[in-house]
Amino acid sequence: EQAVVSTQSTGAASQAGYIKVNWRKVNDKIDDLKEVQFLKDKISDLTDEISEIALNEDTLVLENEGKVMATARRMYDHMKHNAATSGSFTAGFVLGILFA
Repeated sequence: EQAVVSTQSTGAASQAGYIKVNWRKVNDKIDDLKEVQFLKDKISDLTDEISEIALNEDTLVLENEGKVMATARRMYDHMKHNAATSGSFTAGFVLGILFA
C-alpha cells in the first residue's frame, strides 16, 4: 500500500516538474524484482517436489546405491508385497490350463 502511494506521489511530483525520474530504470528494477520473485517461487516449488521424491519409498535411492540396485530393491519389495496375490493367480491359472 505504501509503495503504491509512494509511486503515485513520485509520478505526480515528476509531472509537476519538482523531480526528474528515469522511468526506464524504475521499470527495469520492477522487471528484475518480478524475475527474482519468479525464480524464488520456482525454487520453492522444486524444493517441495524434491522433498516429496526423497520421502517417497518408491523413488528413494539410498546413499551409495546405484540406480540399478535401487530399481532391483524396489522390484523385490513390490514382489514381496504382492507374493500371495500373484502366487494364487499363477496357481489358479496353471490349474485352469491343466483341467481345461
